Parts: sequence; C-alpha cells; structure tokens
Amino acid sequence: MAVGLSLVVVVVCCHQLGGWLLDRWTEEHGAFGHGPLVLLVAVPWLLLAARGAPRGKGVFPELLLALPAFLLLWLLVARGSGSAGALGAWLLLLTLCTAAGGTAFVRALFPVLGLLFFAMPWPLKFVDDLSLPLKELALRMGFLLAPEGVTREGESATLLVNGGELLVGDVCSGLRSSVSLLAVAWLFAALLRLSRWRFVLAVLVAPLAAVFANGLRVAALVQVAAERGVDACAPGTWVHDGSGIAAFVLAAALVFLAIRGAKAAPRAVVQGTESPRRVYFALTAGIALSLMLFAKSGTDGVVSIPVEVHFPERLELGPGQSLSGREVELEPSTRALLRPTGWSYRAWGADDRYTACLVHGSGREVRLHAPEICYRGAGWEVVATTDLPLPEPFEGGPAKVSELLLARPEGRRLSWVFYRAGGTSTHSYNSFVWNALWQPAKSQALIFVSAPVDEGLDAARIELRWLMRQLAPALDHALRKL
Repeated sequence: MAVGLSLVVVVVCCHQLGGWLLDRWTEEHGAFGHGPLVLLVAVPWLLLAARGAPRGKGVFPELLLALPAFLLLWLLVARGSGSAGALGAWLLLLTLCTAAGGTAFVRALFPVLGLLFFAMPWPLKFVDDLSLPLKELALRMGFLLAPEGVTREGESATLLVNGGELLVGDVCSGLRSSVSLLAVAWLFAALLRLSRWRFVLAVLVAPLAAVFANGLRVAALVQVAAERGVDACAPGTWVHDGSGIAAFVLAAALVFLAIRGAKAAPRAVVQGTESPRRVYFALTAGIALSLMLFAKSGTDGVVSIPVEVHFPERLELGPGQSLSGREVELEPSTRALLRPTGWSYRAWGADDRYTACLVHGSGREVRLHAPEICYRGAGWEVVATTDLPLPEPFEGGPAKVSELLLARPEGRRLSWVFYRAGGTSTHSYNSFVWNALWQPAKSQALIFVSAPVDEGLDAARIELRWLMRQLAPALDHALRKL
C-alpha cells in the first residue's frame, strides 16, 4: 500500500519535477549537465545493490524523514519550487528504503543513494551566490601569477592584458567543475569502500581541487593573452576550450590521488528482521496526507489582482527639459522563466540610458527569480553585489536595495533591485522567498532600475537616486496594491 501511494505521489509530481530537471540539466552554461550521467550510473547500481543488501529492523523515528519529504514535495506542487521537489523526492526514496529494510538496508545502499543526491540541481540563487566569490578567487589567482604589465580594471572582473581586455566570466568560476567533481569523488570513494570519515574528507577534496585547477587555468590564459593577445584565448579557441578540459582532468586526477591515498576500512554488516507494520502504516498515513495537501493546493487557485504600473512617459531634467521614454517588451525567454501575471518595462533617453521594470504575479505558476539570472541570460556578467540603504525612501518601498554592478563588452551598468511579497518590500531574495511561501495568496513583485556606469560608480549612484525620485509616485501607487 505504501509503495503504491508513493508511486501516485511520483506521478503527481513527475510532470513538474521532470520538466524542471530537464531544463536545469540541459541549460546552456549550466552547472548540472552531469545529472543524466549520474542517473545512468546510479539507477542500475541501485537495482543491483538492493537485491543483495541485508535487511535490518526499521524503527519509527527514522520515518521522520517522511515529514520533510512530503513538505518539500508539497512546495513543488503548490509553489513550483523545483529544488524543493527534487530534495523531497530524494528524501522520499530514502524513507522508502528505510521502510523496506531498516538501517542495515539503507547503509548498504547509501553510497548509491548519495550519488543520486549529486544529480539534483541547486537553487539558482544559491548557484549565483557561489559563482561570484569563486570567480573572484580564480581571478585573484590568475592575477597573482600574471606576468608584469597585467593590470586589473578597478574591482571588476576585467584584466587589461597586452592592450586588450580579458573578462573572467561566470562560466570561468569553476563552479561546474566543482559540482561535477563532487559526484565523481563520491563515486570513487564508494567504489573504494572508504570508512565514513575518510569518505567525507575525500569528497571535500573535490571542490578544493576544482578551484585550484581553475585558478591555474585562468593564470595560463592570462599568460597566453600577454604573449599572443586576448584574441588567442577568446571563447571558442582551442586554447580557451582545451584549457577547460585540461583543468577538469587535472582536478579529477588530484581527487583520485587523494582518495587512493586514503586506506579502506572494513564495514560491519547489521543483520535483523523485516520492518514492523507500524513503519508501513506511518508511511502510508504520511503519503495520504501529502496527497490531500496536493489536491487542496490544486483546487485553491489564487486569483491574481491586475496591477497597472504607470511609469512616467518623460523624466524631468529641469525647468522646461525632459527625457522621453518608450515601452520595452519583456524578452520571451524571460517571460517563460518568470511566468508573470503582468509587467511594466520602460526605458528613457538615447540608447535606453535609464530603465525601470516591475514584474508581478501570484499563484502557483509565477516563478519570480533573482534578476541576476535574467541579466546573465542577456549576456551580462555580475561583477559585484552589495546592499545599501534606499537613498530616496517612499511609502511601500524597502529600507535597502540590492546593488548589482554589471559588465559586458559594450559597457557597464549599475542596477538597484528589490522585491515584494506578502505585502512587505525587501532587498533580500531569501526574505522574499519566505514571505511568498508564508503568504501565497498575496502577489509577488520584482522591481529593478538601472543606469550606465560611464563616469564612475558614484556618478551612476547619483543618477539612480534621481531616477528613483522620479519613479517613486508610480512605484508607491503600484506597491500599495501588491
């Protein structure tokens, strides 16, 4: 009965979780392209290992794993959180293994269960938060080993080399290598049957090796750029792409050597009896409750309240002077990612010097993400992030805004970002997510404004302060309804 209801839960979640996993596994420059390969290795291994694994005695407290599993799966269906759903599916599998054979069964299967864990994509915001410091670390290592004459442009990710500019992008952060090497290290350690602590230490070596190898790669590219020019190591050249492969091979070799140096320790096999009936009863009751929550979340649709945002058609520059604007269409890819109910996007001045956007929505379908993701999709590199007090406070606005310094070959821009959910405005994406989960019936909104950085950061901040002063009445009117 428990297994049957579990399959129903999987079917209910499959259409959402499967599509989300496929998108994250196949996205360009994504960090989780290794996911399908992990499944190809882990699924046959799991089936084979389950046949000969010892079965022990299940105990009721172990079934507490089912509670967070059902909650996370509910977040997938009710709020569309793919990361929560993937973790919930993994915990449900772990719970079923506990019910089937107790701790002895789970211990025998844990190497392959742990490998499946590394196939799950991480939340996009978490990936973004890791990418920037890793990129900075690789940049500093490359700059430290760079030859004389190489300089760094301020605090940006651009190195001035041999009369050209070498931009260390987000894909050069080493995050992809670190994530995939975690799975490789786990597989190596599992096959060598290391003891528990040696197992953990071996896996921890993987990200360190990836960061070290990636730093050497950046240093090598800087050396090539200094000798042959930046075009010699541009993306698509054999130097750029080949160095990425070489860095991964070097990191994998370091991981293997570290794991090979750890001595294996014998593992005790725990024998026992089959799990008691109360384990299956608790699991069945939990799954049934989860199905009730799924059904309730599917029928209690949230009706979105239309919100019209009237940004000014012209910005006032002074007595008798103004700057005309135009409506900007939200990119189809951005709409597909965010799934908003509505939006207002406007640009002012020559070459769209100033921009402002408010995207809003409510219900289970909306997927408002941190704007860093959309910026990267448009070719921008997030060079630096910081939080600062809102210079022009207005009613309904946040106390602080999140500031993003963006760069691409055409130039740099400064963007101020904040969110609104549950009737509260905040600069923190994490607070926004919790407010949206806690009060799903209320609308959500993502607001950002931007200006070019052509005369320094201080000048760009002055321009954004002026822009926020112009937009405050329109934002205040809209945020009162959200």
